Amino acid sequence: MRRAGGALAGLALLLAACGSAAEPAEIRVSGKFGTIPAVEFSTPIPIEAGEAHVLTAGSGPVVGDGAPVVLTLTAFSGDDGTLLEGAGTTQVLFATQEDLGETLLDAVLGVHEGTRLLLTQPVLGGSDREMVVTVVDVIPTRAVGSTSIGDERITVRDGADGAPEISIPHETMPTGSLEILQISRGEGEQVTMGQRVVVQYTVWHWSDGSVFDTTWETGVPAVLELDSAFPGVQMGLVDQPVGSRVLLEIPPVQGLGTDTLVMVADILAATD
Repeated sequence: MRRAGGALAGLALLLAACGSAAEPAEIRVSGKFGTIPAVEFSTPIPIEAGEAHVLTAGSGPVVGDGAPVVLTLTAFSGDDGTLLEGAGTTQVLFATQEDLGETLLDAVLGVHEGTRLLLTQPVLGGSDREMVVTVVDVIPTRAVGSTSIGDERITVRDGADGAPEISIPHETMPTGSLEILQISRGEGEQVTMGQRVVVQYTVWHWSDGSVFDTTWETGVPAVLELDSAFPGVQMGLVDQPVGSRVLLEIPPVQGLGTDTLVMVADILAATD
């Protein structure tokens, strides 16, 4: 599993403390959640105390102290409106001061997953300070919606905390080919080859139903490099919209090599 890259961590830790207020009328934000937004404002923004604003309130679980959090941060220079390095990258972090810094931590604690935030704050350090405008998308850590569906052979249902559970009748044999079932459809962009995909998943052995691998035990999503994933995982996730939950039956030749695998994956984000 990948953790936060240096560029994104740097954006988080360079920010000064900020308060909260109503959305500022002088900054306009548009664009699909989870992607690089379009931001319009007059430049340069004068140096002033930072502020945090909720642009769109989410409806997912509340972000708690120390909990895993998936963030897409897009930062713009307040001097000329240019994108800053590392902008638009989705990373798996923890809601701690060590990972997020004081400003970002204060902004995300207590908000619901699915929220879009706007932060304006001065960059600390050096004699030449500038304001930074940052759009923060708090990505859901699980696919949205209740699940109770199957493909007549494999039944999938929601377990504790949204974790998927499956049941396969003992007499049921695998098909020997890759089977893909979209359990719930997301509203994000389609996954493409070569991307890094943020997922919550569980993989089971078909033969005995035992868990081969899972992220749900810790609740920390994983970042899969699609180019390095099993061929069955690649083919099963590509072209699926972000936000979807998919069921994959992966034959040995496209997976482990020794046993058919069953995977249920929540596609949370995808980045180049």
